[in-house]
Amino acid sequence: MMTRYLIIFLFVLNLFAIDDFDDKQVYFLQTIQVDSCDSYGWCKLKGKQQYIKKQYYKLHKNGFVSLKTGINTRTWTYVEHSYLDDKPGLEECVYESATDNEKTNIQLGYIKIQLIKRCQRQSTKQKENNNTNRQDTNSTQSDQDDKKEQDDKDDIENNIFIDGAIGVGIVGIENRADKDNLQDDALDTNGLNLKVGIGYRWSDEIYNQLEIDRLDLGLADIDNIYISLNYRFFETKLKPYLGIMLGASVLKWQSSPMKNYTGKQIDSSKQTLYGVKFGLSKNITKQTEVYMVYRFLDINHRTTIEEETIKHKHINSLLIGVRYDF
Repeated sequence: MMTRYLIIFLFVLNLFAIDDFDDKQVYFLQTIQVDSCDSYGWCKLKGKQQYIKKQYYKLHKNGFVSLKTGINTRTWTYVEHSYLDDKPGLEECVYESATDNEKTNIQLGYIKIQLIKRCQRQSTKQKENNNTNRQDTNSTQSDQDDKKEQDDKDDIENNIFIDGAIGVGIVGIENRADKDNLQDDALDTNGLNLKVGIGYRWSDEIYNQLEIDRLDLGLADIDNIYISLNYRFFETKLKPYLGIMLGASVLKWQSSPMKNYTGKQIDSSKQTLYGVKFGLSKNITKQTEVYMVYRFLDINHRTTIEEETIKHKHINSLLIGVRYDF
């Protein structure tokens, strides 16, 4: 079968050399040739025992293959499973740290180089720690705890992100009051919706967030605080994600919704909040992504004034935001 060459332009890939890869290591700030791709989408680099998954690229009419998702998208390269045949300790570490998708690739016979590098760094770090312990018999348990605490802190910081968003919210209102007794904008159903949040990624797919948002309805504000559990489909150009939310909601009237009301100040309504969301995100730099999200929040606020009742039952909102990874 005639060998087919594809030219791949890889603009930015954050890969570092691995000491014992020899000819398997590729530096990506250059033009790279690919011998061929098999039916599973694995493409072998010319002159290398290294592979690239074809699904990360698209083929242009001129025969060039390029990144699908832009110059800052994470792209991985692989080696054949036989690379680990004489490295049992490394093989065990790679399998234990792999995600479900990565384990599927391992079963197909291909191992992500990033997994190997991570395990090699852990092994090197462990050897350095052992040498330090042998050379310095005066090392205290306190020093070791401080080092572990700093390592843990670094790992945590690498997985933390913040975000902010702006959009519109629409409230479902059930009115049991006489409209003739209400202010003109007492039953406003839509307003400006602002949100900020901080989150922690447990993996490429799963993350938690603490989020705070406000919906301005003119006469009233609805403030929400909640935690969310989210699942993101990682290996796509536009990354869809789903989430569920649980928290608290407060409805506060800035002025009375009733005309000619002279009674005491209206108490704020506090309720448990439940919600779901669906969004799409896209990386624009290595650490920054933009997203759009639809949310449904069940709030069930009830306001009663002089036997007149207004219910704010739920919120539908559409937001556009920016997320930044530390």
